[in-house]
Amino acid sequence: MAVTRDAEHLVGTLQNQTKLTLLAMSQKEFFVRKPDLVVTFDLDAGGVVRGLTLAQGEGKQRLVRDN
Repeated sequence: MAVTRDAEHLVGTLQNQTKLTLLAMSQKEFFVRKPDLVVTFDLDAGGVVRGLTLAQGEGKQRLVRDN
């Protein structure tokens, strides 16, 4: 998943090129309306994003940042 900024929103792009607008719940947590997803960014002590967790229903998937 690639995350970019588009005007005032973050946009997540999945491998199949589906673009999802991420809506803020907090500084680290965002949600997507369809499909029903919650995205939580994992930050290190310096505030740098090291990965994220996608949660849908009972399922969770952790993705690690590719540098």
